[in-house]
Amino acid sequence: MNPFVYGERVGGENFCNRTKEIAELTSEISSGQNIMIYSPRRFGKTSLIDAVGKAVSAKGIIAVYIDLFPVISEQDFVRITLKSVSELLRGSPHNMLKKVRMFFTRISPSLSMSMGEDGTPSVGINFSKAEILPAVEDIFDGLYRFIQSKKAGALVVLDEFQQLGELEDARIEKTLRGLIQRHREISYVFMGSKKHLIYDMFNSPSRPFYKSSAHFPLGKIDEKEFAAFLKNKFEQTGRRIDDKTALSIVAKSDSHPYYTQMLAHTIWEMVPEGESVGAEMVRAAKDKILNREQAAFSNLWDNLTLKQKRLLLALAVMKPEDKLFSARFLESHGLGSSGTVQRGLKSLINKSIIDKEGDLIEVNDVFLKAWLIKRIASTG
Repeated sequence: MNPFVYGERVGGENFCNRTKEIAELTSEISSGQNIMIYSPRRFGKTSLIDAVGKAVSAKGIIAVYIDLFPVISEQDFVRITLKSVSELLRGSPHNMLKKVRMFFTRISPSLSMSMGEDGTPSVGINFSKAEILPAVEDIFDGLYRFIQSKKAGALVVLDEFQQLGELEDARIEKTLRGLIQRHREISYVFMGSKKHLIYDMFNSPSRPFYKSSAHFPLGKIDEKEFAAFLKNKFEQTGRRIDDKTALSIVAKSDSHPYYTQMLAHTIWEMVPEGESVGAEMVRAAKDKILNREQAAFSNLWDNLTLKQKRLLLALAVMKPEDKLFSARFLESHGLGSSGTVQRGLKSLINKSIIDKEGDLIEVNDVFLKAWLIKRIASTG
């Protein structure tokens, strides 16, 4: 079986390193600190927090994971949050419902029970839009009462937290902030894949969560450590690879967790057991990925305006020493005025095509960047 996994949550031997990050987050959570984790897309935030959850659970801390990705309405937020929290109250349907009514006082009359596909009891709730805020308060206060009854600390992870900031009713964000301030025994971790949105929620003075949590930027995995991880995986499955070639895989995927695993996965499929991975094989695998993603990249490209295309091409080839807003750079790439570039950057960030951290601007998709550079080369 291919040992390189991407596109899903990974753990155990498939999870590469992050030893330092796990130790630091475990320490902060154990002391009750609230944390906002941010990074470029597909950096393995969910896999990391899963490993952290296991580490704190071993210390007697109760861990709750709430995935807010499907949330597109206030009602969704209530249903999803209640379902995740109520899973702590495992037991027979009768006992579970009794516990739910014990800890959730306002919404208990409208609770109903059902069985999930795995046979686990699930809690459903029916409510009107007018009852949204009382329901939010009851769920999180109920969780707090449950934690206090266990005389334990807790970790509550709110993944894709930026979804909450995009809801029409801004009172939910304000209500949740007030609740969290009262929950001393709970460490809340906020994560999101749209970095600019979640970053704004915690750094804009007009937002309820302004400066409410410690920031934890998730960086790239060390190149040498990543290369050693790849080499070990290849050799465990009967494929030979030297240190230089393993490092070249990391370099060609910019040490990005998702894309490095994707490239290594593709190479492994191309190399028969007992044979060696060479430089030519790495190049061939990268070309195979670019050809495979051609339709998706072309579709993205076709949906950009002419000015956005020019800016994206310029960013793909921009060197560290280049100054984006210098007259020379703007003129050489036909980008127009600095105001036009600012608007273009904002639109590409909103589309999650690029990421901006201070003066550093990067194309999010490593292979999209390679495809763009290849496109420029082919047209001269």
